[in-house]
Amino acid sequence: MSTQELPKCCVCGQPTTKRCQACAKSGIDLFFCSPEHQKLVWKHHKQVCGPNADPFCPRALTDEEACALLTHAREARTVSLDAFPPSLLSALPRHGAAMQQLGAIAAKGSVTIADLMENYAGGPPGSFETRILPNLRNPVDIPRRSRYTGLTKARSFLLQHLEGFVGGTGDVYVHTIWAQVARLGAFAGGWLGTADNDAEMRLLSQINHHLLILVTLARIKHADDSAIPDAWILRSFEHVVDLHADIKPFESIQALHYMTNHYRSRTATLADRSYIAVPKPGGRGPTLRYPD
Repeated sequence: MSTQELPKCCVCGQPTTKRCQACAKSGIDLFFCSPEHQKLVWKHHKQVCGPNADPFCPRALTDEEACALLTHAREARTVSLDAFPPSLLSALPRHGAAMQQLGAIAAKGSVTIADLMENYAGGPPGSFETRILPNLRNPVDIPRRSRYTGLTKARSFLLQHLEGFVGGTGDVYVHTIWAQVARLGAFAGGWLGTADNDAEMRLLSQINHHLLILVTLARIKHADDSAIPDAWILRSFEHVVDLHADIKPFESIQALHYMTNHYRSRTATLADRSYIAVPKPGGRGPTLRYPD
């Protein structure tokens, strides 16, 4: 963003100087041009507003999510990276291993959700059911960064399993909104690479806030096509992509297409539109814009 540009409303994309003051106190800038636009996403934003803004602090696992995790936690997931085209693997952020760790791609052989979560938590075999899952159902005493990471991994692993091994849909209109944000947020975390310090965690939190707004708008549109204009979803997604480019500039249009396809393929309004690759304002490398 150039110094001459005003910030943009994260709902409609209109320039504004009005922000969520509670989130700003935690170092997260979310701009809303009107109280009405803030209220539009408040149902879910209130969970992560103010002191829960950074680290991004999603709600605990629902009973439905916990039940699904228990059902699928020990099911084998056998996928070989040899099945993926070399052109796709070469476009992976950092390297394939980073995305394997996020559960986007399973490594060669058999790996389960429980194995992945126990490895992340450093727990012994069987601790997923006895310690990890109960903690994620009631994470009040878990440090906020660990809460974010644990809930994001559990939810993204579950959705990846349902999409890749059970035959579930990959769009953003099913499951809990927190599961969908976790799935997309895990992918964003792979793009960032690490979140080992406060500055990196703040960037990841910022992206998660905008992903929550994007998915909220997409679900509103899906439930009632006349409720909001398509343009609001397009502007919201442009902002998400710009944030990715701020963290790590896209080295090519191919890299831009690969990363954005993960989001576009899951959201009808985005999947139905063609974008234009343009130079990133105030930065380097490309970003995208949708024609009005």
